[in-house]
Amino acid sequence: MGRLAAAEQILGVQTDLTRIYQGFPEPKKLPPQPFLTIGAKATLAIRERRAGIE
Repeated sequence: MGRLAAAEQILGVQTDLTRIYQGFPEPKKLPPQPFLTIGAKATLAIRERRAGIE
């Protein structure tokens, strides 16, 4: 669905689907390096550890 809405928006076609997607907030900016990599690795390690405990 997302690709269809993106294609319609690029072509300038207004549909119900494009109006729904336009209502979503813009994505947040990613933190700069090295914070992005450190945070991603820490999050992954925490989730792997929790999965191993369960």
